[in-house]
Amino acid sequence: MRAWIIATAFCLINLVSSVWGEPFRDGEVVCFLGDSITKGGEYHGVIRLFYATRFPDRHIRFQNCGVGGDRAEAIVRSAKFRIEADVLAWKPTTVSVMLGMNDVGRKLYGDKIEELEKDPKRWQGFAADYCGRLGLAKVPTSVASARAACLDLYSEKMAGIISQLKRGDARVILMTPSIYDETAVISGGNSEVLTGVNGGLGCCAEKVRQFSKDYQAGLVETYGMMNEINRREQAKSPSFSLVGSGKKWNDRVHPGPVGHFVMAYSFLKSQGMSPYVSKIDLDAATRLATGLVNCTVTGVMREGAGIGFDCREGALPLVPPPKAREALRLVPFTEEFNQQILLVRGLEKGAYELKIDGEVVGHYSADEFRTGVNLATVTNTPQYRQSAKATEIAGQIHEIGEELREIATFKYGFSSRGGDPSDPEAVKKAVLEAVEKAQAGGQRLPPYVKSQRDCVLEPGKLEARRDALEEELRAVCRTMDHRFEIIMKQRDRP
Repeated sequence: MRAWIIATAFCLINLVSSVWGEPFRDGEVVCFLGDSITKGGEYHGVIRLFYATRFPDRHIRFQNCGVGGDRAEAIVRSAKFRIEADVLAWKPTTVSVMLGMNDVGRKLYGDKIEELEKDPKRWQGFAADYCGRLGLAKVPTSVASARAACLDLYSEKMAGIISQLKRGDARVILMTPSIYDETAVISGGNSEVLTGVNGGLGCCAEKVRQFSKDYQAGLVETYGMMNEINRREQAKSPSFSLVGSGKKWNDRVHPGPVGHFVMAYSFLKSQGMSPYVSKIDLDAATRLATGLVNCTVTGVMREGAGIGFDCREGALPLVPPPKAREALRLVPFTEEFNQQILLVRGLEKGAYELKIDGEVVGHYSADEFRTGVNLATVTNTPQYRQSAKATEIAGQIHEIGEELREIATFKYGFSSRGGDPSDPEAVKKAVLEAVEKAQAGGQRLPPYVKSQRDCVLEPGKLEARRDALEEELRAVCRTMDHRFEIIMKQRDRP
């Protein structure tokens, strides 16, 4: 084990720049291909929300293409469905790929596997079953050879996925895997630690970085960023984790809302986004607006010692989902991507009241206005409330998208069993048989089976609801004219 950890450490040290600098354009279709971490998809839900609020005039389709438990080898083996029907059928302009958590073979790590290896008979039985299910062609003779074979298979099949996507004329973005948290101190729940898994994921990450160079693909440094934040925060609080926030349900694998927000931040950082939602830059003495960013200012008037003006901004600030807001403490999202600046020079020294559309939203000094107030952090502005509504709608779109992935997951398994996932009647029959089996003996229907049943009994219903919500999101994110008033309340004493 020690030798393996030392070997994998070399895979962790070469973190490359993740910036490739090209935001999605109007009319793009963006698919997110991955395993359960993508199927749960809160990270690309935040990306959708960012684009809706930052670029309200762009029509961009974001499509969840995640399947729980998926691996690169399984995707290539079932490419006719998983790549052609489930991804390329959307005619994507861009496909983001994140895999590795299942490819690395997590059961090949930890103390228990070391003990099992000491019994050749037990090891051979385990290896034949587990490694066979992972897609390894030969039964490995040792734990070390099994781990190495999994990484080699991952490398081979990831290259196959990238090649097939590029043949479909899609631009490819590669995300290094999210982390497995070996170091959080967890009381209760799944506290078992599979030591070495995160090192294996580090080797997957290194392979992804090389693929980015070899295939001229975009790169998002998910793994490196999450590792660094975990290390920093666990030095303060050992129970901290980006993977479930250290709660009892933490399985050390699936990020919670905060972890997904960090992943979204990493993705947006790779695209070189502007920090500005908007920037209003006024001189109260001359009534001139200079240095404006993503806004127009008209009707500038002196109002006593203060000033008033009309403004239409080209974007809204992003309001994070409530359960993800701790992430603002962990990454500089506000500083780097959420600057809605109101800067007014030339005001007499004193205390001022800021009104937007006749409503008091804050009190600031002349010095604060001169350096600039970030309205994205002010929760009672009309723009913030408008954006909070967008966050709510985006959350509903995400939930429907995740539910729709249940029928895609069923079709995936159906195709691997020799069924035709393009035949709706065959799929319907198979789903209803699965429902009947699940309900045998009066058992309660599992939520994922219920979703599959609803999708085949009421085809198109969820899709129509999703499409309506996407239209509602676009409507909510349209920016409006606002009247700003900066009113002096008290002059500074000489």
